[in-house]
Amino acid sequence: MTKPDKEQRRVEAEVAMASSKADPLVHSSGPKEPETVVVVIGRLFSVPPEAGTPRPFHLLTRLRDRARLLGVAVVADLEPACQRFIERPEIAALFDRSWLFHRRTSSSALAHVRTLLAGRPPFDLRYKDPDTLASVHKRMHDLVRDEGPLVFYCLGLPSLQWIPEQYWQATLLDAIDAMSMATARRIKADQQISPIAKLGLRLALPAQQRYEGTVLARLGAVVYNSSLDVEYMRRLCPGAPIRRVIDGVDASYFSPEASPEVEEGDEDILFFGDMTFAPNLDAAHQLVEHIMPLVWSRCKNARAILIGPDPPESLRRLHDGQRVIVTGFVDDIRPYLKRCAVVASPLRFGAGMKNKLQAGLAMRKAMVVSTVTVEGFDDLEPGRHAIVADEPGQFAEAVTELLQDRTRRREMAEAGRVLILRSYTWESASRALWEAFGGCELASAPRKNC
Repeated sequence: MTKPDKEQRRVEAEVAMASSKADPLVHSSGPKEPETVVVVIGRLFSVPPEAGTPRPFHLLTRLRDRARLLGVAVVADLEPACQRFIERPEIAALFDRSWLFHRRTSSSALAHVRTLLAGRPPFDLRYKDPDTLASVHKRMHDLVRDEGPLVFYCLGLPSLQWIPEQYWQATLLDAIDAMSMATARRIKADQQISPIAKLGLRLALPAQQRYEGTVLARLGAVVYNSSLDVEYMRRLCPGAPIRRVIDGVDASYFSPEASPEVEEGDEDILFFGDMTFAPNLDAAHQLVEHIMPLVWSRCKNARAILIGPDPPESLRRLHDGQRVIVTGFVDDIRPYLKRCAVVASPLRFGAGMKNKLQAGLAMRKAMVVSTVTVEGFDDLEPGRHAIVADEPGQFAEAVTELLQDRTRRREMAEAGRVLILRSYTWESASRALWEAFGGCELASAPRKNC
């Protein structure tokens, strides 16, 4: 066994021992347990293995050991996955009870104009769907009356509107990443967006910033997954109760022992992610159109493998079946990760922690990534755990060097796996989340006079 292998085994043993010793019902802060009731409000979320590191599922699975969970989901009325979501045994195991509300998918032009003139963000449904808003608010009041005292766990800033304002001090908002920062970056860097769409973003940005600046200070707690997002939001909203809860990774799922029949090659450069997500689409074009021509000048057999659901026509046109492979959705990303020589992530904008980095490092892969990709990974050392490059020439040079040097790839990959096991686990994230609940009041119905 090599020295890096021994170090990885030692760290894995330490992590397993720490997890087995942790008492999920004894903690110095957070709501009192085990009688705590947490109402979870948000949209549908992914369940493994549909997505590699779905934050809500992993955090809720661990929160379930500390509290009784009640679920309220508000989904688009035409969303076909909602009934399957409710019926999944993994979801049934999370929540003692759950409720599903359907919101409208369209609204009048007048409602959009009123939202714009009121300075409210585009996701606000006060004028676009007041009936659903009122129905969900009634359910929240009923839950406080029947199940209180309780706290609310809100998944995403748009879901905050479903909680009546009188309960905001009893609410932990898991904003995940800084929405206004992501929008501002996209306006500046996205080359795939149309001028009209960019204008829409410019008009929406001030409303997003005002909304964030107004509501966050009124909440019990707000958490983001990246230290950069935390710093940005603290400047935007001084005095708001902002904390950090990282994204972890399921290192037992994203394991180098996965797909034992697959061996690593020397030619494939892999980029993966949801191709409907603007930062991923931009990065895929950046890789194929600006980076790979420089790689091919030195490694003519190199291939760019682009994996992710719903690639648009602009990306499908790049597929030639030889040098560029665009797969669309795949059931399991791990065989592709194990086979590739290098994982590339030339993201140029976005916010929050990037789960593709955790998955690649956990799978013990050498990675070349942009500065945007490593944001929030404060313990990552460039050059040791991953090569960080932004300009196409520098990025291509780093990819080429790794393609030609298996020893360097192995050393970097081993160090990356150890980093993940030490610093980026869902266990540490769930402990930080539980501590953040300590800033929340408990919502309860007013006592009736005798």
